[in-house]
Amino acid sequence: MIVSDSAQARVFLIYVLVGIGCIMLSDCFFVLRKYFGKGKWHTNLIDAIYFLIAFLLVLYAGVRFNLGAFRYYQLMGLLMGMAIQKLMLSAVCRTVFDVMFVFTVRCTACVAGFLWKGAAFVLGLFFQTTDFVENKTLHFCKKVKKRATKVKLKKQKGQKTVKKRLKMI
Repeated sequence: MIVSDSAQARVFLIYVLVGIGCIMLSDCFFVLRKYFGKGKWHTNLIDAIYFLIAFLLVLYAGVRFNLGAFRYYQLMGLLMGMAIQKLMLSAVCRTVFDVMFVFTVRCTACVAGFLWKGAAFVLGLFFQTTDFVENKTLHFCKKVKKRATKVKLKKQKGQKTVKKRLKMI
């Protein structure tokens, strides 16, 4: 298939952007690895997820913008975009992602704490009233049990006495 020069230039620029996106994704995963990658398997898992997402990004760009054909100028555009991002913008992106991650974690912790306090307050109201009802119910059962021990009932065939039934409570 013959592709015009303007279409080739468009695909080249798209692959430059895909290369920049891959290294930005790498910077994002670097920040995640900084906080979560304490062990070897954490690092391997994060790297595997990164390579899967980057592969799917490059594959999608190839299928979407060049009908699945892969030519030398696409590889050059991908490498050029990666070099531009890594040499010029990588340090800035890592700092920005680090600040965004810390801010997101702090906001999430603040919202979760606020929701937990509200839920604890509501549940506290509910359980305080149920404790009152439970205490009154137990007090009533104890009174009934005392009275039942005083009354002597005949044992019926195949059934437990009231005393045994109350012990099971």
